[in-house]
Amino acid sequence: AYWDQLKPSAAQFAQVDIPILSISGYYDEALRGVRYWDQNLRRNASPETIQNNYLVVGPWDHGGAAQSITPRETRGIDMGDQAILHNQQLQVDWYRHTLAGGPRPEFLKDNFAYFVMGANRWKYAPSPNVADTHLKLYLNSSGYANDVFRSGWMQDTPPESSTPDSYTYDPLDNRFGELRIEAAPGRHRLSDQRIA
Repeated sequence: AYWDQLKPSAAQFAQVDIPILSISGYYDEALRGVRYWDQNLRRNASPETIQNNYLVVGPWDHGGAAQSITPRETRGIDMGDQAILHNQQLQVDWYRHTLAGGPRPEFLKDNFAYFVMGANRWKYAPSPNVADTHLKLYLNSSGYANDVFRSGWMQDTPPESSTPDSYTYDPLDNRFGELRIEAAPGRHRLSDQRIA
């Protein structure tokens, strides 16, 4: 409740009149806050302020998004050379653009730049609301919910038939901590499936 009092109101967001460049990553713990600020700014600020609001979301964690040159690998997953962003140069170019009237940084082709994992490429859109449609997905499996490699999948059509899976949660079972100790040092939680 205390921190909620400190959040800007819609009227305060409407008063923002400076250019903004936000850089975050899909694995960044701060992405939720970045999105909160971006969404409220887009809802309440003037069209001119919204036009000067840029958001970059890449395949990084918090540390990766803050590096001078972002890494091509995050938590054991290689995203390719396209994931490398010369972050420090982008920020220098941004300040030249906003403070000295220089050209907009070449990387900022639109107000929202996002990295498409798997395709390993950048895409651009006027805002993070790139799709106005919703995709309904259904969970399906072959009955092996406890198997890391055959646990199930999502599909856009209802499953015809499948064996029900079940999982029993026991809040008194704290073995996860024991399993985490068994993970090899240096292994990354996104790619190390032994503790799943």
